[in-house]
Amino acid sequence: MFRLLVHTLAFLSLVQTVFAEGWEDRIADARSRARAIETWAEGYGWDYNSVGRMIRSVDVSAIRCQVLAEMMGIGDISEYMRYVSPRPDEIHSPPAGSIDPDAYDFNQILGYSWNLNTWVIAVEEFRSMNGDQRAEVWELSCHGQHGIPEGLLGPDWNTSASFRVDDGILYVLGDIVPGFFKEFEAVLSKHEIRVINLGSRGGSVKDAMQAGELIRERGLITALYADCESACPLIFMAGVPPRILVSPKQVYRIGFHQISANGVAIPLDSPAYRIIGAYVKRMGVDDGFVLKAMRSTPPDGMYFPELGTLCAAGLITYTTQKVSYDCPMPASENAENR
Repeated sequence: MFRLLVHTLAFLSLVQTVFAEGWEDRIADARSRARAIETWAEGYGWDYNSVGRMIRSVDVSAIRCQVLAEMMGIGDISEYMRYVSPRPDEIHSPPAGSIDPDAYDFNQILGYSWNLNTWVIAVEEFRSMNGDQRAEVWELSCHGQHGIPEGLLGPDWNTSASFRVDDGILYVLGDIVPGFFKEFEAVLSKHEIRVINLGSRGGSVKDAMQAGELIRERGLITALYADCESACPLIFMAGVPPRILVSPKQVYRIGFHQISANGVAIPLDSPAYRIIGAYVKRMGVDDGFVLKAMRSTPPDGMYFPELGTLCAAGLITYTTQKVSYDCPMPASENAENR
């Protein structure tokens, strides 16, 4: 039986009850301090749009890792983290008296209040997950990144993909183990789904392509909420355009490596690559690029192409990042599909 976590029932579990204790006051405090700063800055004609997209997004990944570490009992990881704006667990307040708006650094104080709001979003997102799901996000987005050393979290969790439905969005997080497609298909048959949110270290290429064919058949949108590696991009590329790599919360990575069986790389001239290439081409993505990317890195490594490269290959059809002006949203694919 597939492990379906329905949003409205998740908070009934013992784990969620435990996490509910102690977080509500902190969330309310963070929101209050952020709003006080927003109101003060607005009085001088400044708001979040004034500080630029980069300031608003650069610390998101670090904040998410900080929240995850606390929830999973890893401990204080602050010594590893570097922030552009002030950390959300610090206390910053606007000046008590009047200021010279031409001399005051609004970027810092608004960056701090933005980080407070980002912290709240991260807490609320991770509270809706179980321990295995949090561990999976940690391994995808924090493990060995941002200066965080490897090995802080033990391997004792269930890595097979879990499924959670929330307001027409199916969140798929975890490994694409054999049998994944049957569970995936069962969830889609029981719920009205319009978006598939992915985060996975990969797994079964066959199951990934079967899931992708079903996604394309049903005209569903795909998005990411953690890194998407190995077989996972085969699912992601099946989503109807626009496929947007950059979410309001995070810039996630898409990774490729050679396919393998029992940890041993399959020969690069194996017919399996021709099957994959034909599938990729049906999805409207550059099969030559994908096959080259897969063949470029052994199974124990991972190649993460740059955004512009993913855009050029047609895997990403639109991104909000300035580095990818060569990947604009097609005129026919408007905000209704986003």
